[in-house]
Amino acid sequence: MSEPEQDTEILLAILSSLLEPPIPSQNVLLDALINSSGDVNAAAKNLRQSTSTFTRTSSPGSFASNSRKGGAQRPLEDWLSSSSSNSRSFKKRKLEDPSPKAVKTQELNHSLVSGSSSVSHSISSSNLVPSLHRLLPLTLSSPEMVKKHTPCTLHLGILPPELACRLFYTLVDASKDWIPSKWFVADRLVASPHKTSFFARANNGIDDNTEWQTLAPYWYNGQASAPPTLFPPEMEEACRIVEGIVNAELTKRQRHPLEWGGEAQEGHSWKANVAVSNCYTGSKEGVGFHSDQLTYLGPMPTIASISLGTSRIFRLREVIPQSEIGKRQAQTFNIPVVHNSPDFRPETTPLCKCDVPCVLRADLKGRTEGQEQRYFWMCYAGAKNDGKGCSTVKVLDCKGEKRGPFLGDSEVVNMDNNTNK
Repeated sequence: MSEPEQDTEILLAILSSLLEPPIPSQNVLLDALINSSGDVNAAAKNLRQSTSTFTRTSSPGSFASNSRKGGAQRPLEDWLSSSSSNSRSFKKRKLEDPSPKAVKTQELNHSLVSGSSSVSHSISSSNLVPSLHRLLPLTLSSPEMVKKHTPCTLHLGILPPELACRLFYTLVDASKDWIPSKWFVADRLVASPHKTSFFARANNGIDDNTEWQTLAPYWYNGQASAPPTLFPPEMEEACRIVEGIVNAELTKRQRHPLEWGGEAQEGHSWKANVAVSNCYTGSKEGVGFHSDQLTYLGPMPTIASISLGTSRIFRLREVIPQSEIGKRQAQTFNIPVVHNSPDFRPETTPLCKCDVPCVLRADLKGRTEGQEQRYFWMCYAGAKNDGKGCSTVKVLDCKGEKRGPFLGDSEVVNMDNNTNK
């Protein structure tokens, strides 16, 4: 039960997932969203038509050159060093661009030539970079394949059949009152393609403290949410089973310094105190590629998901290290999930200049192999403030912000011992 990113990035991710590689640059995707008033399907259709037209009419010697990078990713430092004057709202950008279609075509042509390559100089017929081999999605049909190819484990029949059915029908009945999440993109109010609800345990999962929910409000999509619904008895029963499975798996894995390493009984460090439940009605409802909001999960979280009801495809796409960009394309993994197969320190969340709690994100751009994962806080007020926010960006400083403890806080972290337990 993962918590989706419901902002401009999720629309970009959904749009990217609807297109065939090579994927155009983010500027091109943004232009397509603006021209279609935030309608993802319309934007995808327009981009497909542009790509098809360009492919049919171009020859090896007629590619347009462009000094702008088509698919280069910007590392975190670039965002931090950018002045606020360079940031533009969708509305301002739309007004200042007299010919968005011309710019879109120019950028799209360049992105088709360069693909995922980091080559930034003008391209001629004599130095064309061969297109990267497209990797077809790999279906992982067994727990063994999931474990081999991804940092995940798949457990079939994790709940007793009777409990799985009770929990399923309990959530189906409750979902009648759920509503889609809404947020702004391109000055247009859009809604998520599914219904969702937020649940919290009666206590904090560590002791008998029942007041932890009222210590601070839960913020999502730039606004304070209503108090979460308490775990129903069926969810509480399932939660205890899931905790046992997760903690057993953690003893077999290599642990990371930024994983939570705080107060808990030995062998029971992972506790489930919150859950997000998404309800998909029919095959047309779903969500595209996204990364979960980390504001209430913290860095390097372990997320458990249970799938109930009709079988669906759960897709994962790898993030290619900076050193491999231009050498290969990202691999997509399709994991069929069937019925009964298996996501908080809010009071310390920093506020942006809009006086709204920031959102915590992982730095997935410009990564190099072996580099320690980094996280940063940024403004998220624009999701509810007519698309308007501020330029607040701040790198997560666990020690400076007095967060943790994490596994890496110890003087020595014995990865081998954790792996072989």
